[in-house]
Amino acid sequence: MTEAKNTLRRLIKIYNDSDYKMLLKEFDSILEQAIPIDSFMKNEFKKYFHLELGE
Repeated sequence: MTEAKNTLRRLIKIYNDSDYKMLLKEFDSILEQAIPIDSFMKNEFKKYFHLELGE
């Protein structure tokens, strides 16, 4: 997360782009709304094997 924010800060310094600024400003909020991929995959894995095993 820190590396992503630092990259956005460097891009803002280079390009002064409003989209990069918005991403940095909303970074934490966007992150909170995202589904963690490991949790998502674990749930999908469970669903698949429960169906396969008939549980």
